[in-house]
Amino acid sequence: MSIPDKIYCLEITLMPLSELIVRQAHKSNVRWFTYPFIPPTTFSGFLHSVIFKDNLNNFIERNNGITRRIEDICGDAYSLGAYPPVANEKIKVCEHYRQHFDKQFNYESLCWTSEQNKKLAVVEYFWANVLRGFVISEHKNILREIRKGVDGRVARIGKKGSVQIVGSKLYSLNLEKTGGVEWCSTIAPVETVTEFAIDSTIYIVPISSQKNEGNGNRTPQWKLQGVMFGVKISPPYYKDPLTKTVFPVEIVKLVKGI
Repeated sequence: MSIPDKIYCLEITLMPLSELIVRQAHKSNVRWFTYPFIPPTTFSGFLHSVIFKDNLNNFIERNNGITRRIEDICGDAYSLGAYPPVANEKIKVCEHYRQHFDKQFNYESLCWTSEQNKKLAVVEYFWANVLRGFVISEHKNILREIRKGVDGRVARIGKKGSVQIVGSKLYSLNLEKTGGVEWCSTIAPVETVTEFAIDSTIYIVPISSQKNEGNGNRTPQWKLQGVMFGVKISPPYYKDPLTKTVFPVEIVKLVKGI
């Protein structure tokens, strides 16, 4: 599968209505680390629920093994996630303590296996005024159909939080193989990053998911990738100068499985 010279993008504007918690793939059971953005898999499941009105909880959690992906229904449409419009700035991640009330606490066991195994957890969450969500496709009509079902909707997202879809726009991005360094609108695989702040974080993020139904195991399988956020990248990338949107080619290849 080759990389196209042009792709279409449906940008969906989300207004958070609360703090957001999207637990990281390598969280601990006493420290709930959050991503300061909405990963591609979470945003894909969110849109699946919004568009097709799933009677499911809108969580990044495993939902009893049910995997929701917009590409399963819409075909050639892939989620890139949703992000605060950040350029060389840090999203403030706050913390609070969450106590599961019980008579006994046990910090030696790895899992909450009984009522006597509750822990005092440190929970991270983040705030953002707005999030830019991105869905890409080589076919403009597919994104037009998705757009019809999203404007104005309110739904839960991630482990904890709610957002309202307050707008959307459809445009194209061209593949640029030469050019200058640009701010990346999404996460960027570590190997594609050109410039970053000295205290930048590398996140292990689920880029795509698939069902694993062999031997009765319905647990979804994530494809994880080391990425950075709020960084600059060099070509090749997809770019639309009017909206100042830039995607690294590698993230497009990863979500499409190329």
